[in-house]
Amino acid sequence: MDLKSLVIYLITFSIAIFFTKLTEMQIALIDSKNHINRNKAAIRITVIIFSIIAVFTPCILAALRDVTVGTDISGYILPNFSVAKFTGDSFFEFYKNMPNQTEIFFAFLIYICGKYFNLPILFFLIEFLVFLPTYLAAFNFRNEISISSSVTIYLFLFYNFSLSGMRQSIAMAFLLLAFSYYYKKSNTKAIVFTAVAFLFHSSVIIVVAIILIVYFIESSKYRKQLYACLAAALVALFFFYRNIALIAYEIVSFVNPRYGYYIMRYLNNGFKWEDVIASELLFKTLIFCIALFSIMFFYKNKKGSIPIVPIAVICLFGRYFTVFNANMYESLRLAYYFDYLLILLVPMVKRKCYSKNFDSQIVINGLITMPVFLYWLYFIMYIGAYGTNNFIFSS
Repeated sequence: MDLKSLVIYLITFSIAIFFTKLTEMQIALIDSKNHINRNKAAIRITVIIFSIIAVFTPCILAALRDVTVGTDISGYILPNFSVAKFTGDSFFEFYKNMPNQTEIFFAFLIYICGKYFNLPILFFLIEFLVFLPTYLAAFNFRNEISISSSVTIYLFLFYNFSLSGMRQSIAMAFLLLAFSYYYKKSNTKAIVFTAVAFLFHSSVIIVVAIILIVYFIESSKYRKQLYACLAAALVALFFFYRNIALIAYEIVSFVNPRYGYYIMRYLNNGFKWEDVIASELLFKTLIFCIALFSIMFFYKNKKGSIPIVPIAVICLFGRYFTVFNANMYESLRLAYYFDYLLILLVPMVKRKCYSKNFDSQIVINGLITMPVFLYWLYFIMYIGAYGTNNFIFSS
């Protein structure tokens, strides 16, 4: 573990969290009835300034990194960026001749930066397109959650992944933003941002299909029975995957050819428990279980909020696909989409369960913060997942 890199990340995270907390405090002043209107304009400007610092700080760090920080950079960034530099004026000419094909929105981002800017600008914009939608999604839920808690969870669970799995991270962020607008009853915005997510990473369509199934079940009067059927189907899929893989290939290929390809690619590998990443399974399951037990507690006492149950169910799919990695190695990437909702679920549980009990708030903060931090410290910084543990500044 590189101590210098550890300090760099922790300073960056601390600045982002600190200014997000200051933003929350200013928002509370705006909502307060004790301040006259003329002061609110100044407070809103302060909110914008603090938010810019909070969002830009991790983006600037991402921009300053060397090309060796992040395993996927050599895969679809550097080869495509080099071609973009020397391609003619037509984006479609570049898109047709890309060495490593990507979704069209990400290809356009590479093209613009390769043609007119440079790699640091590209890295900045990629992180900006991850962190800003995530920040806005948390802001949309500001009455139900602590935005600073959401930012903390993002930074420790997903920031380093965003330095490597860049396309998917952007898609995850925009899907979370779409999810937040769905809850605000802004269906048009939800559809638009879902489309944006899809155009950055086509695997979004599989996740959206599962989310729609969950909400169909939630709206049904046969909810318990349908959930039981869904659980049985998922168990059967896990244990009899090899027997139905060809059928799954036909269905998944129609929805998303990328994952249809992965089904066939990993089919011959056989069932491997060792492909289940222990750190992913242990730490995130612990975080989810703390939230789950809390939900069970306050629903028993009838203090719950309607969005929490479906969000928890969706997060549970993250745990399922983490274990499903024993069948198909790439399913861990699918798990990340569902795990991303921990950014909303955990702060929501904390707010609803423990806002009136200071001692319980300290306990739950410790119980949740510790596995989040340990996940980052062990899986990211010690093991070196995604090749981001040794942060090197670009020369």
